[in-house]
Amino acid sequence: MIKNIKLPDLCDDCFEDNTIIETKIYPIDYLLKGGLELGYMFQFVGASAVGKSTIALQIAKSVCEQGYNLLYLDSEGSITQEMLKTTGVMEHYNDQFYLQKCSKFDEVEKVLDRFISTGEISFIFIDSLAALINPGFVNLNHDKTKFGKTGISITTNDAHVTSGPLSKFMTKYRSLATSQNICFVLINQYRTSIDDHYNTSTKLYGPKNVQYASDVIIKINDCASIGPFKSFKDFTKETSPSVGKPLEFEVYRSNKLSPGIKSPGYLKYGSGIDNMYSYFHELKENNIITQAGVYYSLPFHGTEIKEKGAINFIEKLRCENFNASDFKELISSNNSNIDSDGDMEV
Repeated sequence: MIKNIKLPDLCDDCFEDNTIIETKIYPIDYLLKGGLELGYMFQFVGASAVGKSTIALQIAKSVCEQGYNLLYLDSEGSITQEMLKTTGVMEHYNDQFYLQKCSKFDEVEKVLDRFISTGEISFIFIDSLAALINPGFVNLNHDKTKFGKTGISITTNDAHVTSGPLSKFMTKYRSLATSQNICFVLINQYRTSIDDHYNTSTKLYGPKNVQYASDVIIKINDCASIGPFKSFKDFTKETSPSVGKPLEFEVYRSNKLSPGIKSPGYLKYGSGIDNMYSYFHELKENNIITQAGVYYSLPFHGTEIKEKGAINFIEKLRCENFNASDFKELISSNNSNIDSDGDMEV
């Protein structure tokens, strides 16, 4: 027995390195209570063409602007120079933003391990999990087996071999996220499942381990015409359909947060989420922006901003250089007033 050792002497502070980085996307930071955290694995899942890659690049830009190095692994081969330019990531290309294109598990593992071993990478984005494949699928020159097959065929049960490597992939890099204090951002999508009675449902792509290894999973869906964000979708109808679309962000699964929490956001095609739409919605829901008929008004810096129509009002806010700090100040002040009245905080 070792004498004169106390329990506190044996304890480490497991949370001393916890660092939260804002994505600067309001609905995401709101759901995550601040932003992405180093050492954890986050997953964003949504239907095809909902805007996942654009949002991921927008987050990447914010991360780079805050001084962090980021590896973006494009497994779909869909990230173009034009996307990097419109989202603003091109300014950091091969400086803090490092793009690699590969999809085979063996190649992906080599790339990830090589970048992680530098000790200089804080974020790893994988876009997407669903595009990662077993190298046998594309090994057309592989020697024929005794069954007369070349490589792995999609027309046989061999096609299911991807679930094994994907499970191991999640296990390995979930562990490395913790030990190396790296934040993983995984982009995933839905797959359609059909049961024996021919009922269809949507599920996250991949085996259960894809969910279990992720600390937080956020769903990104088109904004519904009914429900809590009906008003958000209604006022965004004033915009041209070619400009963008309203979305809903929802905490689907989390070791850190309460599942089911939602927040709306407006996606502008090519550039990402426009926070001004979210600010307007929150300020209106908290009665900080008031409405009289078709006119909206807001006391701001000693004056009153007043405009006809929601979109015109949002543009007026933009012209007045209304920003995140202004929004936080108004929300904070409103919550303080609510608390002082003895009512529940919003």
